[in-house]
Amino acid sequence: MVQVIPLDVDTVPKHCLWCKKYYTPSYPSKDEAKASGDLIAIEQWISGMCSDSCWNELFDKKENA
Repeated sequence: MVQVIPLDVDTVPKHCLWCKKYYTPSYPSKDEAKASGDLIAIEQWISGMCSDSCWNELFDKKENA
């Protein structure tokens, strides 16, 4: 029998939706990112993008499509 161990989603590296690289968010939880007021850190948790460059590349391609 396989034992299923629940994962703490706040500690698992995230997979960037744009560049496909794994990254660790700037803050260990979404709540801590929100409390910091750091908009880029908050966006990492909301959008799944690892960086501003991935965010900019995605929207630049959409605007020019």
